[in-house]
Amino acid sequence: MKGKDLPIKFKRISEGSYVFGTRKVSAKIMNNRLVIRVGGGYMNIEEFINTYTQPELKRLERLKKRKTKENVVKKSASKSNRNSVCGTVKTTER
Repeated sequence: MKGKDLPIKFKRISEGSYVFGTRKVSAKIMNNRLVIRVGGGYMNIEEFINTYTQPELKRLERLKKRKTKENVVKKSASKSNRNSVCGTVKTTER
């Protein structure tokens, strides 16, 4: 496990709290082993990584696609707003 390059990194939020992909996890040392809180118990870090890396990669890819689609919609809406006439034109009859 040492030096292993993970496709998803653990980002520290606070002592014992981390984000792994989209998942917030709690970690601690038990019996000289790093474990992650899962459900009502704990899973050793190797098992956690083997179990959750692929599902998290898929989830992150879906989120990335969704954000890309949202950005395309926002950009096209922004373009149509720029091309529309805003405000009112006041005319006077003579």
